[in-house]
Amino acid sequence: SRAVTLLAFRSDTTCAPYAEMYLEERWSALIEQFKAENYALHGLTSEALLCILVKAGLSALKTQFCSIGPRDTVDLDKVTPATDAVSAPADGRKRKSQQRNVNCPTCNAPFNALAARLPFTNHAHSTLVCSVSDAIMDEHNLPMALPNGNVYSESALEQLATASANGATIVDPRTGETFAFPEDVKKVFIM
Repeated sequence: SRAVTLLAFRSDTTCAPYAEMYLEERWSALIEQFKAENYALHGLTSEALLCILVKAGLSALKTQFCSIGPRDTVDLDKVTPATDAVSAPADGRKRKSQQRNVNCPTCNAPFNALAARLPFTNHAHSTLVCSVSDAIMDEHNLPMALPNGNVYSESALEQLATASANGATIVDPRTGETFAFPEDVKKVFIM
C-alpha cells in the first residue's frame, strides 16, 4: 500500500515515510534486493560457481600442516603435536615456520588467503612424501629418521650420501647438521 501511495507524492516531498523512499541511497538497497530475489527465484547462489568449486577443492586438500597466511614465527607454547610436526628448538620459545610446500595449493599464493577460512580435511589414510625428492615413502622407499627427528626417504638419503665428499655423510637440508650414513639413520615404522 505504501508503494501505491508513493505514486501520489512528488520526489521532493517532506512527508517522512515517503521522503525516505525517494532517497538516492535507496537505489543501491533496491538493486541488492532485486539481485537477492532474482537469485532465489532461479535457484542461483550469490557467490560465483567457480569460487564455490575452488573452495571445495581447497578444502579437500587443506591439512593441519598447511602454511596458511603470513606467519613468520610460531608461538611454541600454543603448538601441539596435532598442529605442528616439527619439534621445538632448545635455544628459544619461537622458531621460524616451516617452508611452504610448492606442490600444495593451500600453502601458496593466491589460494592461501582463500583457504585460510576453510575447514581442514580428514585424511583417514595418509601418504608420506619426502620433502627432498618429492617421492612417496612406502615399503619400497622406506622413511628414514635422522637423529634430530627429521624424516626423509631412503632413496633421498642415499642420493645425499653419494653427493657428499666422502660418500658416508649426510647434511640435513633443513638444519644443516651432518650425520654419518647409514650408522646414524634409523628406519621409521608407522602403525
